[in-house]
Amino acid sequence: MALLLDHPLGEGDAETINSKVITDLTSQAWGLYKTVCLSLQKTIDFVDTRDMKGEEKKIIRSRAQELQRAIEQAPKSVKWKLRAAIGEKIQWYDLPEEVARGATSTNAYQEIIDAAAKDGYTPLPWGSMPIAASLALIPMVVFFNLWPNWGTTLYGEVRGASDYKRNVLGMGGALLVTTILAIIFLALIAKTIGWEFYHAANFTFWAGTSPLPLFPYPGLLVAFITQNPVLQLWILLSLSLWFWGWSGTVFLSSSRVIFAAAFDRVLPEWMATVSARFRTPTGALIVMTIPSIIVSLLYSYYPGFITLTLASAAVIAITYVGTTVAAIVLPYRKRELFNASPVSRYTIGGIPAITISGVIFLLFLLYNIYMWSVDAVYGLNSPLSAIYMLSLYILAIVLYFGFKRYRRRQGIDINMAYQEIPVE
Repeated sequence: MALLLDHPLGEGDAETINSKVITDLTSQAWGLYKTVCLSLQKTIDFVDTRDMKGEEKKIIRSRAQELQRAIEQAPKSVKWKLRAAIGEKIQWYDLPEEVARGATSTNAYQEIIDAAAKDGYTPLPWGSMPIAASLALIPMVVFFNLWPNWGTTLYGEVRGASDYKRNVLGMGGALLVTTILAIIFLALIAKTIGWEFYHAANFTFWAGTSPLPLFPYPGLLVAFITQNPVLQLWILLSLSLWFWGWSGTVFLSSSRVIFAAAFDRVLPEWMATVSARFRTPTGALIVMTIPSIIVSLLYSYYPGFITLTLASAAVIAITYVGTTVAAIVLPYRKRELFNASPVSRYTIGGIPAITISGVIFLLFLLYNIYMWSVDAVYGLNSPLSAIYMLSLYILAIVLYFGFKRYRRRQGIDINMAYQEIPVE
């Protein structure tokens, strides 16, 4: 109170309280900010209890409030915002005996980096990305690159899908744009959040040693950077709405498969029912929605259920193995059917291009499946999950052959549905 009474606020050191130095320091260290703000508020509350002149109390209160406003309005660093997200859950001050031992103040940003180093993890700098070591990342990010081409599951029902060049440009362009955006985003993380901190935050979170009680999701870290509440709300809504877009595409492709199977008589006909009012396959959507609700409940309230689905990415890759092998042998097993396809015009050294690209893609898939199977770091080689997924395959096989036999009794040969390419 004596300092506030005798010295005005300013940006110099000549008989003034240098507010610029204070705001600079408190904008970098959340712990210091918290302590200073608490001290100022206690001073404001305590001054009225002192036996002082009214004008003196007014000066002390005014200068303390002015310093409070300056501290609050000063731009905060990324480190400050990360520590602020933790708040008072972690002690931000040192007790006297800790100071005597030479303990330092709490800095969550640096603590996360130190915790990673203590656990034996040393992130490589942004500019150091050896190609050989990066190959191990392919099985980790391959699922990410699936989404730009998720529409391929619907191309059979899209008008103009027979235009081979359009498909190649569409899928290749989607992969290229997504890759470029991902590289730009990673570069921005390295520049603003810190490459070492970003990797250390992920490592310590999964190791259970991070002082940050939240998963270091990039969107969360980006929201820490800005103080604009409108921009923070926009980031929150954008990332939330992304989920609805993602779930919609999953339902679109999955309901399409159910509809197609029912249309081909492999499933009950009512699953291919299309609402005249809404012009949507209501039967297929119902079949998707009800099990999805059940699975969501199991995910939310039965923690062990997630273990059963760890191998989902491997199952998707195995599905692609089937279609890839079919593409490789198509020119030789079903030549008439292959010649009716626009892809038959493309050959390399007299070998159908679809066969060559199929072999390359098959090797790529087998590499990923192998890595998922032998390395636990990818989280897919759970024996329990493998058994669960295998049981689903068995169920699908039973359904297929069961309905095939059932339709044969009705005089319907299901094989005829797969002998030609549907017309547009």
